[in-house]
Amino acid sequence: MTQKNGGRVSASSLSIGKIKELNERYALTLGDIAAVLDVAPKTISRWTKSRKSSENISEQKADSLEILESLLTLGKEVLGSDDELNHWLHSPVFALDGNKPVDLIKTESGRRRVEEVLHQIEHGIL
Repeated sequence: MTQKNGGRVSASSLSIGKIKELNERYALTLGDIAAVLDVAPKTISRWTKSRKSSENISEQKADSLEILESLLTLGKEVLGSDDELNHWLHSPVFALDGNKPVDLIKTESGRRRVEEVLHQIEHGIL
């Protein structure tokens, strides 16, 4: 990870900013994000409240955030806006067996299912 150094920002700082953005922009709870990162919600809360640059998020967890962010970006592109994506994320989806996408994105297999459905919508299959 890159530490603050000559104007460079640490990967941890970028990840913490991403966590806050996902929490606010897509109404993902800290519990939702914690499940994606496989940490306790209290850990996420501590990371987001900490002002210390010594708080470290592993590269693996930062990668998981990147994957989640790319899935949400795909959703926004397919559905047209943050608002539409947010509504879709928190609503039961027939193609996901009536599950809410927000409940499925907590696991790798669930994220793949959500991504498949988004691609089907994108290509007019659904």
